[in-house]
Amino acid sequence: MKIWLVQRSESTPHDGIGEERSMRMGMLAKTLAQRGHDVTWWTSTFDHFRHQHRYETNTRLNVYDNYNIYYIRGFGYRKNISFSRIWDNILLAKRFAAIIRQESEKPNIIVASLPTAELALEVVRYANQTSIPIVLDIRDLWPDVVYDFFPNYTHHLFRLAFLPMTWNLKDACSGASAIIGLTDPFVDWGIVHAERTRSIKDRVFPMGYWSNKLNHSQKNLGSSFWENKGIYKSDDCLLVTFFGTLGKTNDLLPVIRAARLLETIGSNVKFVICGAGQKLSLLQEEAKDLSNIIFPGWINAIQISTLLQIADVGICPYINSLNYINNIPNKPPEYLSSGLVLALSLSHGVLSDLIKENDIGFSYSNTPELLADKLDALSKNSSRLEEMKSNALDTFNKFFDGEVVYNQMATYLEDLSLKQSTTELSQSMDNLTIQNSTEIEYRPSLAGRLAKVVIPFLHKILPSPLYRPTYDFLYSSYNKTLRGLYGIKTLSSNLSGDQEFKLKASLAYSLLPYTMGGSKALENAFEITALAEKRKLQGALVECGVAQGGTSAMMALANQSLGEQTRQKWLFDSYEGLPEPTAEDYEGGKVGEFIRPLPKGSCLGTIEQVSELMFDTLKFPKEEVHLIKGWFQDTVPIYREKVGEIAVLRLDGDWYESTKVPLDNFFDQVVPGGLIIIDDYGTCFGSRKAVDEFRVSRNITTPLHPDGRGGVWFEKA
Repeated sequence: MKIWLVQRSESTPHDGIGEERSMRMGMLAKTLAQRGHDVTWWTSTFDHFRHQHRYETNTRLNVYDNYNIYYIRGFGYRKNISFSRIWDNILLAKRFAAIIRQESEKPNIIVASLPTAELALEVVRYANQTSIPIVLDIRDLWPDVVYDFFPNYTHHLFRLAFLPMTWNLKDACSGASAIIGLTDPFVDWGIVHAERTRSIKDRVFPMGYWSNKLNHSQKNLGSSFWENKGIYKSDDCLLVTFFGTLGKTNDLLPVIRAARLLETIGSNVKFVICGAGQKLSLLQEEAKDLSNIIFPGWINAIQISTLLQIADVGICPYINSLNYINNIPNKPPEYLSSGLVLALSLSHGVLSDLIKENDIGFSYSNTPELLADKLDALSKNSSRLEEMKSNALDTFNKFFDGEVVYNQMATYLEDLSLKQSTTELSQSMDNLTIQNSTEIEYRPSLAGRLAKVVIPFLHKILPSPLYRPTYDFLYSSYNKTLRGLYGIKTLSSNLSGDQEFKLKASLAYSLLPYTMGGSKALENAFEITALAEKRKLQGALVECGVAQGGTSAMMALANQSLGEQTRQKWLFDSYEGLPEPTAEDYEGGKVGEFIRPLPKGSCLGTIEQVSELMFDTLKFPKEEVHLIKGWFQDTVPIYREKVGEIAVLRLDGDWYESTKVPLDNFFDQVVPGGLIIIDDYGTCFGSRKAVDEFRVSRNITTPLHPDGRGGVWFEKA
């Protein structure tokens, strides 16, 4: 198996830290290589921990014959949360996108870490374009975690500023074949952004760690280093340690203040705070008159391993952020590997629960007094200390042993890579012959959820003459705002090395005024048509349910820009709005998940509007585009033979009959490998019922793929 791993911020075997200091991606890479696979790890030339470049240019180096690392030149940054880091993320993603398209050999499977959203999205795009399974590994809740560093009143501004990044995140998650993560909440976070339900292929793999085995000379070297600093193993002294980045995510001031309290009472507790970062000077100043704390600076793998062997307690000084509340980062398993007791700043969360359930430490609620009391008590109770240390080793062996974790990940990836396409992947991993309708959920946006409350309320309190203009004003304002925000995404797409992505964003922006389905519907129409062009499928583009013509225009423009053949475009619609729903459309008294009721005549787009768009604005020849007016049951059977073979069939009729009639008449004309889009599957009960019944009656087992807004698409076998 040839596998690509994409992670831009870990230490690597070529760093001064050395291979034994490898983190998650490094350990997985080594495990895969040892199992005989061909591994390429894509990362940055910029060392995230030391804030310096490893190499001046793009550099590819071997670790083993079957394991190499490709370092892509980044921009660099001095602070982990900064504009320069955001630019580094964008630039690295752009360069990655350009480089991978020059690679002669494609991988069988790709694993990419999140963050960064920009890099992950480029990986997902490449994987989807080349039909390679792509697994996203949720390592950090970025950009959500950024909000925790700023006052609550600024969060709305940051959410607005980070909209392009959030869009990238959603696109990356929704395009992934599978989502894995360090904990269940991390996987669920990715699933929410993917706007789908979790399946069996979405798995938790904790942060495993390898216990380092030092030889005799390495042990002596490490021991000498610490003895020269007055640090050694002693039954009379409780040794408390931390090593990592001394930045905003680790709050060590309460630890310094606890050290002061312990020195005041003469408690035999000593602290070793290792690492570097922007808060180092502040911490050193706070502790300058204390004799029970030292700051050795950044330490290497041998020094870390030796320190773990002589320490008793490992500090986990995390800030009160969901990124840590819902997480078990790399530090706790590293501590546990040597039997250290965990001292956690958080009072609740996944790690707090692990500590309580396994009796491997305590929480000090980020309070110096409580931390001092807990450590002083442990320093005076050796039997209790040894009991907790023994529990710590047992917990490591049970949950976090890297040999077990990363071999399990390797087996998981091997199973996925046996499948030759993402279609086969979905079929086998979900263990389904047909994807259940309950797995495709409609997840309205925050604006949509708000509208579902506000619009019915306005309808209730406003007289009819006022309600309609009020609704029209709000809807128009919302669409203008949405288009303005999408314009930001369009501008950011220009930084991408993916020409197809830039084309999609540009076309979607120009067509937003002509669709009721929003940007997701336009993007999906482009992507499916682009897939048909890549497959060089024969046949026409057909849409049943055209409304104002936006998605029809998108399919036509995608064919015009990407296709080698000029396809006929057939646009069926009543051009009078929706018909009345029938009894088949109702469930529990409702016909679907709508912001407002959809009476007869809703979703109106006139034939004059669509004609103006297709012929006057976009200048398509009339011999290419056929506008067929009338109810589907009256027009579709008559025009079936004239339409001929179909490459893409898009159905947006909302109701049961409006979906069933085109399926019954046109499905047999869809060419093998052709693509069928059902716009209303997740939002209209009748549409979903018609599709499910049709698939069962025809024994269709190709999976339904969600489009991120309640619609689905599938291919004809």
